[in-house]
Amino acid sequence: MSMRRLLSFFCLLASPLAAEPPRVVADIAPVHGLVSMVMEGSGTPELLIPPGVSAHDMALKPSQARALMQADLVVWIGPEMSPWLDRALAAGDAQDLVLMEVPETQLYAFRETALFGDHAHDGHVEEAGHDHDHGGEDPHVWLDPMNAAVWLPALADALAGLDPENAALYRANAEAGVAELTELTDSLQAQMAPVRDVPLIAFHDAFQYFEARFGLTMVGAITAADDSDPGPARVSALRDAAREGRVVCAMAEPQFNPGLLDAVTEEAGLPVAILDPLGSNIDLGSGFYEALLKQMAGAVTECVGSAGK
Repeated sequence: MSMRRLLSFFCLLASPLAAEPPRVVADIAPVHGLVSMVMEGSGTPELLIPPGVSAHDMALKPSQARALMQADLVVWIGPEMSPWLDRALAAGDAQDLVLMEVPETQLYAFRETALFGDHAHDGHVEEAGHDHDHGGEDPHVWLDPMNAAVWLPALADALAGLDPENAALYRANAEAGVAELTELTDSLQAQMAPVRDVPLIAFHDAFQYFEARFGLTMVGAITAADDSDPGPARVSALRDAAREGRVVCAMAEPQFNPGLLDAVTEEAGLPVAILDPLGSNIDLGSGFYEALLKQMAGAVTECVGSAGK
C-alpha cells in the first residue's frame, strides 16, 4: 500500500461518516489522474475529454455539457489548451481551478519554429499562408511532474473548501502525492540521463516541459503546440535535419495521422516510437499520472536504443 493510500485510510478512520463528495470534472486524463490522487478515499472525478481526443479543438456533446453544468468544481489546464472550455464554463456556475494559473507553475513560451534552439540556424521558417505569431505560453504543462507537485496542494485546498469534512484527507493525499512525484522525478531523471544529448523530433510540439525537466534534446516538431497544420517549408526543414543525420529518433502520437511524420523520417530510416502525452492506453485512476510518465520515459529510451541496432 502506497503512503498516500495509507494516509487516506487513517484519515477515513478518524473522520465522521463521509458526506457526499463534491462533483469534480477534470478536462484531460492526466489531470483526472492528479485529481484522483487527491480525492482517493473520498470520491472519483469525471473525465470530460475522452482519452485519445485532442483537447485543442472539440465540440461538447450534450452529456459533456451536462457534466459541466452539474459540477461543483472543474479542474482544467486553461484556455491556452482548450479555449472552447472557457466559453462553456461561462454558461454555468461551477467553481473552476485553472492549473496554468496556480502560483509557482513553471511556464514556457509557445515555440514558433520548426527547429528549436541551436538547431534552428536562422531561427525561423516562413510558411506562406500561415500566421504563426501565436505568442503566449505552451499549454502542455502537465508533462513536468514538478508542476503536478505544485498543483496537488492547490487541488486539496479547492476540494477542502467544497468538502470541509474531508479536508484532512485531501491534504494528506496531496502531501503524500508530492513526495511520490519527487521520488518519481528523481528516478526518471536517472533513467533518461544516458539519452539527454540524443537529438529527437516529434510530430507535435507537446513535449517542451518533459524535455526541460529531464534534459532531453528535441530538435523540432512537425506541428506546433496548437496542432496547426504545418506548411511545406516546415516539413522540408525537418526532412533536411533527418537526412543530414541531425536526428536519431522520431516521436509519433496516436491522436495524429502518421503520414507527415513518415514523409520526414522514411528517407533517413529513423526509428519511430509512440510518445503519448495523454496516456490514451492507460487506465484512469490515481496511478495514471505515474504510469504516464514512466511510459513516456520508456518510449524515449527504447527508441534511442533501437537506433543503434
